[in-house]
Amino acid sequence: MSIYKSGILLHSRENENIEETELREQQVSKAVVTRHIQNNPAKKSKTDKSASTKKKNVTVSIKSPSEVQISVSARAKDEAAKREASYKKSIDAAELRNISNAETDVPKTANADSTPLPKKENVRVSDNEQEQSKEGKSGKSPLFEVGVTEVRPAEQDEREVVPIAAARSENQEDALPDKEREAEKNQNIFSEIILSEMPQAEPTPSNKNAQKYAALKIVMCIMAFTAAAFFGGYVHYLNSQPPEIGAIAIADSINEDMTVTVEIPISSPHFLRTELWCALTQSRVRPTPDDSVWVRAENGNCIFNVREGEYFVYAMDSRGNASLPDEDPIELEKIVSISVNKDMVYLALNGHETLSAELFVLGSKDETVTWTSSDPSVATVQDGLVSAVSAGNATVTASSVDGQTDEVSVLVTELIGSPNINTGSKPLLVGTPYTDEEAHLLDRILADMVQSAGYGTRAGTVAAARFLSLQFKYRVPYFFENGRLNPHNGRPRCDGEGRYYHQGLFLCKCKYDDLDPVRYGPAMWGHPLMNFEEKYAFKKNQKYPNGLDCSGFVTWCLINGGSDVGDMGAGEEYGNNDLCDLGEKIYLSAAVLKSDRIRVGDLIASDGHMAIIIGLEENRIYIAESLFTSVRVTNFPRNYSVIASGLYDYVIPMEDIYNGDGNLTDMFDLNEGS
Repeated sequence: MSIYKSGILLHSRENENIEETELREQQVSKAVVTRHIQNNPAKKSKTDKSASTKKKNVTVSIKSPSEVQISVSARAKDEAAKREASYKKSIDAAELRNISNAETDVPKTANADSTPLPKKENVRVSDNEQEQSKEGKSGKSPLFEVGVTEVRPAEQDEREVVPIAAARSENQEDALPDKEREAEKNQNIFSEIILSEMPQAEPTPSNKNAQKYAALKIVMCIMAFTAAAFFGGYVHYLNSQPPEIGAIAIADSINEDMTVTVEIPISSPHFLRTELWCALTQSRVRPTPDDSVWVRAENGNCIFNVREGEYFVYAMDSRGNASLPDEDPIELEKIVSISVNKDMVYLALNGHETLSAELFVLGSKDETVTWTSSDPSVATVQDGLVSAVSAGNATVTASSVDGQTDEVSVLVTELIGSPNINTGSKPLLVGTPYTDEEAHLLDRILADMVQSAGYGTRAGTVAAARFLSLQFKYRVPYFFENGRLNPHNGRPRCDGEGRYYHQGLFLCKCKYDDLDPVRYGPAMWGHPLMNFEEKYAFKKNQKYPNGLDCSGFVTWCLINGGSDVGDMGAGEEYGNNDLCDLGEKIYLSAAVLKSDRIRVGDLIASDGHMAIIIGLEENRIYIAESLFTSVRVTNFPRNYSVIASGLYDYVIPMEDIYNGDGNLTDMFDLNEGS
C-alpha cells in the first residue's frame, strides 16, 4: 500500500519490523543528499560550526545527518507549495525510480553503518562527500551547501518516478516510537530541501510594479536634482548677463531743431526685476555708472534726440551688469536724409547753376551723392552743376548710397537772359510786355536768385542789382521821383512814383494794392506818369514812363536783397536821412581803387547821385546805376578814370548794414553775355 503526502512517498510494509524500516529510510535519505551534492558541487566548510546556504528566499542549515534545521520564509513556503503541484509528476517519477534501485541493493540489517550505498549508476557520491560521511561517523558535524537539483521534465522521461515517502496514516503514526518519528522528520526535511531547490517562480506583477515604482522614484529624484542644479546655474548665468539692446530705430525725418530721434529698445534676461539704463555718447569709452549721460529706460525704451555725427550705444542695469566692452561698442550708422540746397532752379538759355546736397549722417557712412536729370534735352547735371539746354522743365535728382533722394525742379525760361553788360543793346521797358503770370514768374525768379545768394547778406543785394541790370531783358526807365515814403524837403509822401520800395518788380496792376499813398499814379514801370517838377531833362507836368531814379534803384536793390534801410535819397542836401549816412565815406584815389578797401556790394556815390558796385576784376570795376535814361551797368578801369568821370567821389562800406557776405562772388560770368 502506497500513500502520497506533500509530494513524498510513504511506503509501509506491515510485515517488516521497525528497525528495518528506519535503516532503509536513512539509507535512502543519504542517497538523495549524496546525489544532490554530486549534481551541484559546492565548497565545503571544514569547521564544526553550522554551514548555511542561501538560495533566493530559502536558507538551509545542516548540523548533522540526523538533525537538520531549515528556515523558510512565509513567501517561500507559499511559492514552494505552488511549485510542488506543478512539478509533482516529474519529481515523483524520478524519485520512484531511484528508490526502486536502492531497495534492490540494500541488505536487511539493523546496522546502518555497515549498510552499503546505492549503486553508482543511480547515486553518484564524490570523494569529498565520502570524506564528509566519515567525519559524520567520527562524531563531527559535516557542513555542506545544497545546490539546485536538476530535474528533467516528465515529457522527456516516460518512466514512472515515485518520490520518497515521508508520511504515515494517522493510526500507524500514533504507534511509532520516538526514534522512528525522528527518522520520519528527517525524511520530511529532505523533501522540503528538494522542493526549495526547484526553479523559483517569476516575481508577481505586484512585485514588479513595486520594483518599477521604486526605480522610477530614484530616477525622478535624480532628474529633479539635475534640473534644479541646471536651473540654478542658468538663473545665475542670466542674472550676470548685461541688458540686451534690440533693433535701434532711427527716425527718417529731421526735427525742427535739426536733430533726429533715436529709440533704443532694451531688455533684461534676469528673472529678478531690475532697472535698465542707456547711454548714447560720441566716445568709444563706456561711461562710468555715475555719469550723467545715462538715461533710464521707460517701458523698455530709451529715447534720444541727437545731431549728426558718430554715436555709440551702451546699456546697464541696476545690478551693475554693463553692455558690450569698450573696444566693440554699438555704433549708430545711418544716412537719415539728403537735402538739396534748392527746391527750384530757374535758368536762362545757356545758363547754369551749381547745386549742393547736404546729408544728415549718423556714423561713418559713405556720403557719395549721385546726380541725375529726368530730361537731359532740357537740362543736364554733373556733380551738381545744372546746365540749361532748351526751354522747358526737368527734374534733377540727388541720391545717397543708402537710397535716400531729393529732387529739384528745373525751369529753363526765355523771360530772362544771361548777364549782358552791353545794356545799350537792350530795349527800354515801355508799356506792358508781360502777362500777370509772367510777371509773377519773374518775381519768383528774382526771389530765387536772392535766396541762393543769401537773403539779407551782401551777396543778396548784389544778386538783386545784377538781376535787374544784367539779366532782365528790358531797361527800366529813369524817372525823377515825385516823392518818397519818407517825406523830405519840398516833396510829400509818395509811393511807387520814381521809386518802388517793395519786393518784386512793378510789372502788373496787381501791385497797385500795395501802394500807399500815390500822387499822380499809380502806374507800372514803363507806363506813363505825370512828372512833379522840372529837373534835368524832365519837364514839369509832362508824362514820362514810370521807373526808378538813382537812389530809388539802390534802395530797391537793398530791400529786395533783404537789407531794409528805408526809402532814402542820395546826397547831403536832404540832411542826415539819406544813403550817404549808412557808413564811413572813403574818398576815391587810384590807390583806393586798387586796394581791397572797396568791395562788391559797397555803395559808390557823389553828392546827389548813388550807385552800387556789382563786379570787381583785377583791373576793372563794374557799377550798376539808374542814370540819364535807364538802369544800366558802367565799367571802368580801376584807376583815376573813375574819378575823372565826375560821377563818383567816395565809397560807402556796407559792413554794418549787411548780415555777412553770403554766397558772394566778385564777378558774374561774362562768358554768358552777348
